[in-house]
Amino acid sequence: MSRALTWIDFFSSDAGRTCAEWEIAAFSAISRTMSGVRAVQIGCPAINALTGCAIAHQILVSEDVPASRESDIRVPVIAHPEAIPLAAECSDLIVWPHGLDSCSDKAACLAEIERILAPNGILIASFLNAAGPWSMRRRLLRGSSVLPSPSSLVSVGEAKSLIAASSLVIEGGRFGVYTVNPDARPEEPRPVNSLRPTWLDKAGDRWWPTLGNMAVLIARKRTAGMTLVGKAAFGSNAARSGKRALAHRQSISKEKV
Repeated sequence: MSRALTWIDFFSSDAGRTCAEWEIAAFSAISRTMSGVRAVQIGCPAINALTGCAIAHQILVSEDVPASRESDIRVPVIAHPEAIPLAAECSDLIVWPHGLDSCSDKAACLAEIERILAPNGILIASFLNAAGPWSMRRRLLRGSSVLPSPSSLVSVGEAKSLIAASSLVIEGGRFGVYTVNPDARPEEPRPVNSLRPTWLDKAGDRWWPTLGNMAVLIARKRTAGMTLVGKAAFGSNAARSGKRALAHRQSISKEKV
């Protein structure tokens, strides 16, 4: 039986680097035009999910001390994802790479995310799809898997239910990495070793989008409340309305006399 892969081993493999490249591109495309005061990444320090984010103040919440890089502007905070030492409603954007497929208590993590997310704030969560080819391969071929362990993979439907239970509204998502054979290596050397795109990756978004090995969901925190639509008609407008009403009553009284 082959040795179980850790998350560190996974991101050091061709399959893991392929997923990381796709995730970083997906996070960047979604968050590039977002504005706000603070952006927070929870977990998975190996992936800079805030690359390309337009929000200047960036925080990385991780249980381990992340490796420092000069180009990394994320401020590290060592904490558990179930108990983040940040004020309530302080973040306009939260990115959560591989939280849904690695956290033991997903409901507690999502409750904490909902707490620190500002009203109308955005959550972007990426995870390994339980309906993807790699997950099916692990179930069919016992002991032969490219996926990390421990990992509790979830389907897209389960992920949506978990996020909806935390009072967040799903607004969209995307799928990617449709490669079936994770053992294939690129024929030509590349700066970062990863799996060569196949015809499945080119046709997957159109023909079988929900069967990608990777999935991203976008959710928004909606809060009930009143919305100001403009200034109330007080002051001179109200005075003119009162004068017109008084003149109308006086004309009626004269007609009766």
